[in-house]
Amino acid sequence: MPATANDLRGYLAEVERSGRLRRIDLPVDARSEVGPVLSRAEMSGPILLSDVGGARVLGNLLTTRDEIAAVIGVPGQPELVSERLLEAIRAPVPPREVESGPGDAVVTDDVDLRALPIPEFFSRESGAYITGGIICVTDVVTGERNLSYARFKILGERTAMLGVSPNHHLGRMAARAREAGRSLPIAVVLGVHPALTLAACLYLGFGDDEMEVAGALLGEAVDVRPVCDGSVWAPSHAEIVLEGEVVPGEFVEEGLVSEFHGRYHDYGAGLLTRFTGMRTREDPVLPVVVPGLHREHLILASVPIAAGLLDQLRRIEPGVREVAVPDSGAGRTSAVVSVENLPPGRAKQLMFACWAAVPLIKQVVVVDAEIDPWNEEAVAWARLTHARPERDFLIVPGARTDRSDPQVRDFQVGKLGVDATAKAGDRAEGWEFARFPDGALERADEILRAAGIEGVRSPVNQGVSYGLGERDRFRARREYDAARQSDSRNMRTC
Repeated sequence: MPATANDLRGYLAEVERSGRLRRIDLPVDARSEVGPVLSRAEMSGPILLSDVGGARVLGNLLTTRDEIAAVIGVPGQPELVSERLLEAIRAPVPPREVESGPGDAVVTDDVDLRALPIPEFFSRESGAYITGGIICVTDVVTGERNLSYARFKILGERTAMLGVSPNHHLGRMAARAREAGRSLPIAVVLGVHPALTLAACLYLGFGDDEMEVAGALLGEAVDVRPVCDGSVWAPSHAEIVLEGEVVPGEFVEEGLVSEFHGRYHDYGAGLLTRFTGMRTREDPVLPVVVPGLHREHLILASVPIAAGLLDQLRRIEPGVREVAVPDSGAGRTSAVVSVENLPPGRAKQLMFACWAAVPLIKQVVVVDAEIDPWNEEAVAWARLTHARPERDFLIVPGARTDRSDPQVRDFQVGKLGVDATAKAGDRAEGWEFARFPDGALERADEILRAAGIEGVRSPVNQGVSYGLGERDRFRARREYDAARQSDSRNMRTC
């Protein structure tokens, strides 16, 4: 369990103690400067802007898998992020209802969205966007709860356009409410512990409660209290909670908006949302995720997608060791699957399973377990040395995809699968790696240390033959399992 309180302020205090928090006390314009500043410094660690029109804005909170590993209790072991997320999904901790919390310091029905330090991002977009808000809803038909992310374009004091795909859980819940002739109450939660942020991004089944997964990641139940006249639960420690409803049958044309692939998209009409109340902590912090082709926007999708795919694929093939969703696919459109002892023909089955589970993925590469799937140079090496295009490339035209794919037409796009595993018979010499004699590398390290030289290997070398290969990943998992078995406090929730 992370050694922090289960709110954003406790986590930021821990980040500051570790020296990773960056503060900017100079004035930053809410509309035109927040996005560029965060973008320029996206790999510098979390940044707290102390004076954005007199308010506080937080950005770049989760931009690396190392940061995510620290958040969910496996610091220094990014290779275990997916395993830890799967643990939490399989052993959820229900939230704890409370009457009030720190997030109720200021409660008002005098809402003015334009008074919040909400940024405008890109030149052809037509307004300011809330990008860092978790949307809490309860299905008006079934009572099932859901957490998710979607963007809100500010329209006026109390109104905004909600942009969400119709096939996403939130979109389906809004449609069900509309069909029933009812509005959909929503709470937009801004500023929570990043474990809750990550849980809200997971690809779970319809009706699965992400708040319970957040509790498992934190090692304790999330404190929640009813909002929106009691119809929705929201974390009691949130920095800001906006209470409102999706208005049934009313739509708003959005215009161009940036997407994860770095281009603009025109989705047409979005859902009209009206806000009726707001709760905040004293001196609240507004989180911002820079949209488009920016690091935090990518990793908040890629890490949860990878964990979900790992869970799905292991149900088909027990030899699946790891799944990566790399930056080269903008954190959404490609996947790499590493497998041990893959039976003939099973690679294609894994490809189709990826496409079925996450329709937005359009390229799948299957590699041997000794390849680190998160190392893109190592994956390219495997693809170029192990795959024969005429035999190992699978092209599927006109497959289903999401509306946000950069080449989508009628929700369809072509897909590519590559079997980049080593196959017996392709080389007379076999597939054994060329290695130095036993002990030679250890002696080389001693010589380099004595000379004051730090040994740094190439990314391919690091990922394929001597670095994070399968033996190292297995060792990390064994150490992780042993540590958790000896920690009874963690075992209660995992």
